[in-house]
Amino acid sequence: MRRALLAAAAVALVSSVASAHPVTIGRYAEIPYGIRPDHPHPTERGGPRRDGRIRGRLPARVPRRVWERPAGSRGPLGPTVAADGSIYVGTRDGVVALSPDGEVRWRLDDLGTASAAPSLTPSEDLVVATREGVLARVGRDGVVRRRRRLEPMRGATLVLDDGSVIVGTVDRRVHRLDADLRPVFTTRLADGTEVTPTLARRGVLALASGQLLTLLDPRGQLRRQVSLGGRASSPAAVGDDGTIWVTTYEGTLVAIDSGGRVRSRTELGSRAALGLAIGHDGSVRVPTLTAGLLCVGPAGGVRWTVPSSIRINAPVVIDEDDTTLMVVRDRVIAVEADGTERWRFVVGNGNHLGQSPVLGADGTIYVALRGGGIQAWR
Repeated sequence: MRRALLAAAAVALVSSVASAHPVTIGRYAEIPYGIRPDHPHPTERGGPRRDGRIRGRLPARVPRRVWERPAGSRGPLGPTVAADGSIYVGTRDGVVALSPDGEVRWRLDDLGTASAAPSLTPSEDLVVATREGVLARVGRDGVVRRRRRLEPMRGATLVLDDGSVIVGTVDRRVHRLDADLRPVFTTRLADGTEVTPTLARRGVLALASGQLLTLLDPRGQLRRQVSLGGRASSPAAVGDDGTIWVTTYEGTLVAIDSGGRVRSRTELGSRAALGLAIGHDGSVRVPTLTAGLLCVGPAGGVRWTVPSSIRINAPVVIDEDDTTLMVVRDRVIAVEADGTERWRFVVGNGNHLGQSPVLGADGTIYVALRGGGIQAWR
């Protein structure tokens, strides 16, 4: 037992060396490790597994709008919500920070167009990636701590517990950088230019890009490539049992076990939309363009469908009771675990939604409007 513990400690030490924080001898310093578990929504799709889960439970009755604020540009991305209630939104110029009541605390307008929602780090800074190729670590006060120039980025960043950052660029490369944005490794992918990395079991990186799911070890070495049979339409999402789920634009839901073997392929009857959510019982909620919302069981069979004559134009999310939030144009709809509708609300003023709603620690639902605003419903 002791040898096993020593070996595990050695592996952890080796894996963290590349992102170690230098500390002056004789000086006390606290080195943060691990993303705080009480952040309601620390990164794109809820967490490093991209499983679409939101912390807490959705209200039993239809909520009411409590405020609406401009986000500074059209097509805001996010929001990301921190434990203290701070709200961070990716914009066409960079990022904006809002207080829990929607007041603007600060904004950065010189980073370029955010490629996804910002990600929180163990030190509670933000990591922002842009379509112009700027990767920035930003403090909670809005000050840029570090900045790194890469090729343009098209997906979200993945921040690991040691503060290191995984990000994909349009030249088919995946980069790992340490907490100070110094290069650790670069690996070239065989296909695809839009990459949102996902953390699977044992530190494996799962990248759904083009027509392949690529699995890399924590050092960037190729472990396996899996053909999806179509072009990936969502980031890889990982369930509690280690199953990796990916949808394709052609309308297939692919289940891949943790070893990289295809377990099932489910035909959805429609092109799949942008992001799925995994329930606590292992079932998957899949938004589609013409077939509505589908619930697919762990073995691959369709359990139920919520029809929609209008395309579902945003990823779905799921709460701790397996209640799903789906977006249909200007409506947010809560769907029970059995597929029945609980409630719905309309955002109003001709607005449409392009992002999945996010739940704050106090039960507030935040939605991003394509026209450039953020609404809070409670």
